[in-house]
Amino acid sequence: IGSDGTIHSLFDKNAGREALEDRGNQLWAYVDKPYSWDAWDLDETYAREGEEVVDIQSIGIIEAGPVRASVRVERRWRGSTISQIYRLWLDSKRLDIETDIDWHERQVLLKAHMPLAVRSHQAAFETMYGAVYRPTHRNSPWDAARFEGCGHRWGDISEAGYGVAILNDAKYGYEALGSDLMLSLLRSPLYPDPLADDGEHHFTYSVFPHTGDWSEGNVAAEAFALNSPL
Repeated sequence: IGSDGTIHSLFDKNAGREALEDRGNQLWAYVDKPYSWDAWDLDETYAREGEEVVDIQSIGIIEAGPVRASVRVERRWRGSTISQIYRLWLDSKRLDIETDIDWHERQVLLKAHMPLAVRSHQAAFETMYGAVYRPTHRNSPWDAARFEGCGHRWGDISEAGYGVAILNDAKYGYEALGSDLMLSLLRSPLYPDPLADDGEHHFTYSVFPHTGDWSEGNVAAEAFALNSPL
């Protein structure tokens, strides 16, 4: 974990390779003013106006036991605060990111970016009884129109023999562009509720490197475990 609060390295010891291509868990805030259907739609031009959340208030180790290690990162952006705990368990390849946000923005979209060291022309997202696949490129207007996809408990990019998934327990909007797998965390539309998403939020998402593709790499079981803890 770097001094900027992002994941500077996620090394998979079993596979002997780095899981990230760039800094992981970059939090970006984007202007979110769709032309219509304020609380339902994201415009494909949203990424033109955005900035990374980089105002770090504090960072430090809060747990260093034999079973679990944890690092807390506190961020501030405008009138909101973002507290995240990176948790790594003994004998687990799943890095949990437990998140508490006190959110007071309007017409802003908050996304987490995970640039992965994986190459594939498509990404997989959990749906009922399986997965739906979406392109990681924008080669046609049809591909570009599907920039934001839905997923239940996980999204995954896998190449031959290796992949990385983002698991979640409460957030279902994913995007994949190249090797960057993104998860939409919060929105704050004005219509029909001018105070939508205002206040406190608690959720967890996880980075899970694995061998094989999502079906071979135990992704569904790990996502189930995240959503149904002991």
